[in-house]
Amino acid sequence: MSKKRTKKSVTLAYKRANEMGVLVQEEPGRGHHPADNAPLIGPGQVYATRTGVMFHPAWCSQVGELWDTNPRRILVVNEASVGTRRRCGACDKQPLMSFSSQSQSQERSTEASAL
Repeated sequence: MSKKRTKKSVTLAYKRANEMGVLVQEEPGRGHHPADNAPLIGPGQVYATRTGVMFHPAWCSQVGELWDTNPRRILVVNEASVGTRRRCGACDKQPLMSFSSQSQSQERSTEASAL
């Protein structure tokens, strides 16, 4: 693929994404994972990419794969700013980590420590 064609494709991807709504990037509501510094979303936050047509309400296999290959592409954004982007189907089928499961696992470890 030529550089001219690549630049044109990238420009079109950004234009298409901006037409879906401008993403409002935020600091991760629950900080970062201690093992790999992955962002942990809080209430009202989702994962997205600048040029993506989907948003991810949970840490699914697609977000994990992107984190492994190019973590700078993952944005934590306000869910209200996703515009017309589609919700990721994989997040609903098999989320690896969602806000509620993060809270539950943290509550369990706190309860076990108290015993």
